[in-house]
Amino acid sequence: MSAVEALALAHAEGVRVSLAGDWFIRWQSPGELPPHVRSALTAAKPEIVDLLRRFRLDETWALDATGGNDDARLLAKLAALDFRVRFYGAQAALDDDAGQGRVPPMPLLYQLRERQRQYGALLRALQAPNMWKEGER
Repeated sequence: MSAVEALALAHAEGVRVSLAGDWFIRWQSPGELPPHVRSALTAAKPEIVDLLRRFRLDETWALDATGGNDDARLLAKLAALDFRVRFYGAQAALDDDAGQGRVPPMPLLYQLRERQRQYGALLRALQAPNMWKEGER
C-alpha cells in the first residue's frame, strides 16, 4: 500500500496522521487505532515521513513543497502564475488567486491532475482548512 493510500485509509477511519519530529509519524484516533490502519501506516511509514517532510501549508493555506523535485517545481510554476492548490470539499483543487477565472496552461493542469489524489491526502494530513463555502457551486 502506498503512502497516499495509507493516508486515505486513515482519513476514512477518522484517524489524523501528522509528523512528529523528523522521522516519526503520529496518529490520533477517536478510539483504538484499527489494526488494518496501523498496519498500513507502519508499512508506508518511510514514504509518509518523506511526504510530510517535503510538503507544508503556506500562509494562505495553499500546498507548498520544498526541494528541487517535480512537486516543488509544479507548485512553484503555478504560484508564479498566481494559482494555488488548496483543499475544497474532499479534494485538492486549484485557486486563481488573481480572481479572474483564468485557467493555467494545459501542461500544468495535466501535471496537477496526475497528483490530485496525492495532494488531497497531503492537504488532509496537514490539516488544511476546507475552503469550500456553503452555498457555492
